[in-house]
Amino acid sequence: MPNYKLVYFNARGRAEPARILFYLKGQDFVDDRFSYEDWPKLKENKKEFPMGKGPILHIDTAVIPQSRAIWRYLGKKFGYFGRTEMEEAKNDVIIETVTDIELKMMPHYLATDDAKRAELIQAFKDTTSKPFYHYLSDEVKANGGKYFVGNEISLADIVVFNHLDIMTDSTYKIEGVLDQYPNLVAFYEAFREDPRIKSYIEKRPTTSACIHCHGLHAHCTSLVNVAPVQSSQQLPVSRRLRSSGLYTTITMPRFTVKYFDARGRAEPTRMLLTLAKVDFADDRFTQEEWAKIKDDKKLFPLGQAPVLIVDGKTIPHSRAMARFVALEYDLCGKTNAEKAHVDVVLETGSEIEQKLRPIFTEQDPEKKVEAVKAFKEGIVRQMKYFVELLKENGGKYFVGKGPTLADAMTFNFLDILTTSKYKVDGLLDPYPELQEYMRHFREESPLKSYFASRPQTDS
Repeated sequence: MPNYKLVYFNARGRAEPARILFYLKGQDFVDDRFSYEDWPKLKENKKEFPMGKGPILHIDTAVIPQSRAIWRYLGKKFGYFGRTEMEEAKNDVIIETVTDIELKMMPHYLATDDAKRAELIQAFKDTTSKPFYHYLSDEVKANGGKYFVGNEISLADIVVFNHLDIMTDSTYKIEGVLDQYPNLVAFYEAFREDPRIKSYIEKRPTTSACIHCHGLHAHCTSLVNVAPVQSSQQLPVSRRLRSSGLYTTITMPRFTVKYFDARGRAEPTRMLLTLAKVDFADDRFTQEEWAKIKDDKKLFPLGQAPVLIVDGKTIPHSRAMARFVALEYDLCGKTNAEKAHVDVVLETGSEIEQKLRPIFTEQDPEKKVEAVKAFKEGIVRQMKYFVELLKENGGKYFVGKGPTLADAMTFNFLDILTTSKYKVDGLLDPYPELQEYMRHFREESPLKSYFASRPQTDS
């Protein structure tokens, strides 16, 4: 049996779904919690915290350093990630939707002015969070109200529960945030009363919780240090619609990718389908056409693109789309360890993408220059981590001996940042290993012909 150690603050936050999974499985693990005061010293240990943040999962001598990669690894290993590939895709969609909500929360968590914070919280409740909470509410209702996927607890339920738990019962509680979503309130209350979850809640420490800052905000300095606990039981383009829900039945070919005439968030799925040598309909539309079709909630349930239609069923989130194809065609790693490494690469790339927003939203030329400089400085740790992963795997691919989901996602966003209208000048200058990786992937990988023949777009 492997030995597990989960390292994080004495808080719920991003470690809690993993703790719940350990408890449900009855798997012993070391719940190694540290204080806010200890964190500045601990985070400089690159071996222990390769990304300079927590949580970290140790499995014997292996390390998984990204929270969602940890959740997915344990969810799959312990049997809480769906029983079919479609159920796995649905888990992914729900997890990514929660991630969307958390990103919308960032501005008010980072605000230092009380009046501005109150304004941002109100905007979060009234506008920015609505499409995502409505979607979650509709999905759990469509599945019977008790679970998001199938008829038993899955990682999707655990992640949504943890999010709602923090939003309604922590130092980051937002009053009335769920008032418009009785289906989510009913799910949350029922989930808390599940005998296994209820037992876990009764045994876990009472802590503060911050979703985003990992205890780094001034509001979260009340964290206290506790001794590690050994046992999880001690601590824990036809659009005739025929049904609704996450997977909407539509009369179409087996695979259809719907997106703008751009690389963007659809390109990794296109690349993976090409790698798998699978024919697919590449349905591209203009901005003008998008304005007419985006309100079709059954075709675009989150009001955003891309979507992937598989045998008449719609998967509405870009990363869930790519993961589904990768799973279907064995392009996400051969072993559980490789699959975890793929997830780590994806989450690291996601962190880089999240730091891009100030560059693209800033209109003042001088401030944009400052934003670009701050972006480059702010991603050094992630880029160096990419370099280390490539070196460990021979330099050509991130995981294994051929292209995987990790390469499709990473190549695409680096390609956009170096060859499109969103180009960041000099981005790869400090990283010759990544320059060579990009050259090899473009010119020598099995996708060489695809890159030469795909539509030329500026984004």
